[in-house]
Amino acid sequence: MKLCVIFLLGWMMGWAVLFAQSSPQPIDLLDVSKMTANERAKFYQTLEPKNLANVNDFIPALIQGMNDPEESVRLAAAGKSAYAMIGLQEIRQQGQPITVSADQIATLKSKLKDAINDASAQVRGPAMAALIYSDAPNSESESALLNRLAQEDAELRFSALKDMVQAGYQSAAVKDATLAGLDANNWRERAKAADVIAQLKPDEALPKLAALLKVESGNVEQLSALHEIISAIAAYGSKASAYLPELERLLLDPSIGGTLSDRIRAAIATIKNPPLQPAATAQIKPVSLVDTTSPPPSFTATAKPFPPAATPSLKQSSSPSQSTGAESPPAGFSIVPVAILAAVIAGIVLYLLLHKLK
Repeated sequence: MKLCVIFLLGWMMGWAVLFAQSSPQPIDLLDVSKMTANERAKFYQTLEPKNLANVNDFIPALIQGMNDPEESVRLAAAGKSAYAMIGLQEIRQQGQPITVSADQIATLKSKLKDAINDASAQVRGPAMAALIYSDAPNSESESALLNRLAQEDAELRFSALKDMVQAGYQSAAVKDATLAGLDANNWRERAKAADVIAQLKPDEALPKLAALLKVESGNVEQLSALHEIISAIAAYGSKASAYLPELERLLLDPSIGGTLSDRIRAAIATIKNPPLQPAATAQIKPVSLVDTTSPPPSFTATAKPFPPAATPSLKQSSSPSQSTGAESPPAGFSIVPVAILAAVIAGIVLYLLLHKLK
């Protein structure tokens, strides 16, 4: 009976320790600067308003993080800023009040315009995403983004352009920046441009896409790029009917096979029999987070994840921890065995102490 009581006490102590470790106390923003670089990065990876002693310090904390001298900290803060903008957009568009002040949002936007010019491409990627979703499409943000993208590599440039198009940026300048990719001297960049064009669908792009269908013998990079190019042509539906002979000719080319043949057949079918309605996509169309004079548009979407810390792109990832580099428990990890082990150890220690006291 005595052993059972001891074991029960140990069990309770084990769980108490685990819960204490998993429920950190709110932190004062001033104390964040006293942490090590690794501690600061982890702090921003998991930052939520409830983690702070003053929840109104959430936006100032993000700004402080993007001013940090350590790249890993700036990356985590920029990634969390992107999530914050998406979260605020969801709240706004669902008709709920935003508790963040207009001054704080304006200050964060100003910092994001600086952060898209960060020395690290790893930081610039999520900073661009945050800026794109910080407001309704506007010429000031568009100009800042396009000026920066003109200096970026194709990977980040077209990932950001794709996010801009999805967010509603469809000006002549955005179209020109996208169309320029079709004139690149490498097939990888052309493919990335085609991927954006599939959403933007400017009329002037269609003949340019069709011109890229002429297969160069033995060009593996072109065969790979043709997947995106053909999908972009198919996105035009019946408007691409004039190019059906080119697609049908490709099917007779002996160098074409496998998934590329399937892609061509699917494109031909789509052009001949376009869907009555385009497939629904759950994309957030950002609105002003400050102007509440008019009701937001109807909205049914899920927050779009942001880029993994491993790449400077804006590609989708499956979880917030991937987007900001936050560590997650290994596959198969369970807290229960740890609690049992802690209980056993605590029980043994209690037993020995009580035995010694006798």
